[in-house]
Amino acid sequence: MPDGDVVNTKTDGPWWVNRREELLSIATTTSPVIVYDDETINEAFFDLLCIQGLDRLLYSPVHNAHPRIIEKIIRLRAFLKCSSLDELGALTKAYPRVEGERVVLSLVASESSGYSQISKQGIETILAAAGDLKRFEGLSRRLFLYIPLDEGKGGGAPGKGEPLYSLSKATDESLEAISGVEGLAVGVGSKGSFSHDLDFLLDIVTRIRECFHQVAVVILHKCMGIEKSEDSGYPDILGTQKRYQVLTEAFPGIRFWADPEELVIEHVGGLVVTLVDVEKDGPSNFINIPFPPRFLEPLGKKGMLDTIYNLSTEELFKGELVLGDPGSGMGLESSFRVNGEVSKGDVIFIKGVGALGMRLDQIGPLVPVHYLCARRMCTVRL
Repeated sequence: MPDGDVVNTKTDGPWWVNRREELLSIATTTSPVIVYDDETINEAFFDLLCIQGLDRLLYSPVHNAHPRIIEKIIRLRAFLKCSSLDELGALTKAYPRVEGERVVLSLVASESSGYSQISKQGIETILAAAGDLKRFEGLSRRLFLYIPLDEGKGGGAPGKGEPLYSLSKATDESLEAISGVEGLAVGVGSKGSFSHDLDFLLDIVTRIRECFHQVAVVILHKCMGIEKSEDSGYPDILGTQKRYQVLTEAFPGIRFWADPEELVIEHVGGLVVTLVDVEKDGPSNFINIPFPPRFLEPLGKKGMLDTIYNLSTEELFKGELVLGDPGSGMGLESSFRVNGEVSKGDVIFIKGVGALGMRLDQIGPLVPVHYLCARRMCTVRL
């Protein structure tokens, strides 16, 4: 197994290694099955919510709207971010006790109707792009400006000057509309290496302070908002704590919120399946699993899955999707080429599958879900 720090675990491996025997037991009765680790969900949110200097933690139900996860987030008092009025309506219908003050609504002006539910639900914070700000004035107590930071041309790695340029450009475009803006959110389009650099982040917040004197809140998007361990995929709590310590010392008049999106949830679940269809073709092994390709998230570049763990042999390997169309409504079976030894009857765990992109209407008999109950309470660092 790769080495690396794992947050709040009493052994050295990630949860799907530590709880291997339980996963094998589940597979004897149900396969395939999506498994979530309650303990890991608890720690991911609880630890981040305990960080001094991180004023609020946002979670978007679009990344995983499984009822147990949403209920847990509501109980932990994290904030929910909805990206449309339809999403807001679905959330409040399913969870009527959600307080409007704990919802951040991200809108575009093309949503020209339904504004009445914003006031009805008591939504206090609206997040919008510069060109849309005027449309939403007066609909909530707080109005935040969203600025996406440009990335390199052609999808390449961006230079630090490009995001700073896009920030200045957005400032010029929105000067007439920002008089009522209380907060500003800066976003990146990927987990790009530049965006988690602390010096870069300090440069960005300094520029925000210079351009938007009245801004009291800055929302940091994805890996700008949290650190993650490259080896384990878990949030790096100590690294994140250091980040907010530096930020709050440098900018004592600004409150910082984090919107880590999928980074906070992608490590808490995965797919467990007993192999019944294994083919060998020279040095390659092919596995066919009765699982819809449209649920295969996350897939990396060219359909690669970085982590497949053979629970039966305790071997770790990678796989490449060779049959199936992720995101498509077609197909009930997926086929992978894997670079490890597998045999019929082996039980494998595919990290991340089922942790992302699960909507309420997708979770049913077609995708059985199992929760591993937490074995202990969350750890509190003093």
